[in-house]
Amino acid sequence: MNPPKVVLPGDLIHHPITSTISTLTLGPGLRQIPTNPTLSKDPSSKVPRSAVTRAGLLGSQTTQRPSPAQRQWVEGNGKRYVPALGEPVIGIIISRQADGYKVDIGSSLTARLDAFAFESATKRSKPNLKVGTVVYGRISLALPFIEPELECVDPTTMKANGFGEMSGGYLIRDLDLRHSRSLLSPPQALLAKLGQQIPYEISIGLNGRIWLKSNSITHTIYLVNQITQSLSSSS
Repeated sequence: MNPPKVVLPGDLIHHPITSTISTLTLGPGLRQIPTNPTLSKDPSSKVPRSAVTRAGLLGSQTTQRPSPAQRQWVEGNGKRYVPALGEPVIGIIISRQADGYKVDIGSSLTARLDAFAFESATKRSKPNLKVGTVVYGRISLALPFIEPELECVDPTTMKANGFGEMSGGYLIRDLDLRHSRSLLSPPQALLAKLGQQIPYEISIGLNGRIWLKSNSITHTIYLVNQITQSLSSSS
């Protein structure tokens, strides 16, 4: 396995087109550079590129379903979340509006959650969430200087698939962002080991938040301690 690559603001990352990857998604820390081969005779100008916008380690993840796709990002050392399209996050309802909710996701801007962005939501049947409710969703809109948007459905199936209101349980907040990302990356040995000891539910947000729920308060506290201690020791 190659060691992580350290990148700095202004560095250029080339993304060669291959037959094995059908989609490339840029995450936090990378910004696409428009290609215009007509303005340059340099062959490299035809290769998709991105510019690094923050210092950190260049991360990459490849998935095969539903089609081969790759995601790249810059893993910084911090707790301020920068919304990126498609990322799962855990938010807290901070206000109600006529057509939806304002949600705290730990970024510089609050996120908007439409009242109909839930599975099977209609005018007559839609969630009635209170201020303080914890929700698990995905970023459906992420543009610079614009309020991000959330949805609580999987866009490929329009089913909840784990997204939605998180009832009960315990919310771990203010984790280093790289820690929450590491829990979502294979092989997830820690989560598998804990699951062999205690049945539990878990939702992991890439905004440095984790929601946990088990069959007792004692078990939940044990799980929280095990996860936070493991993440602290890996710092």
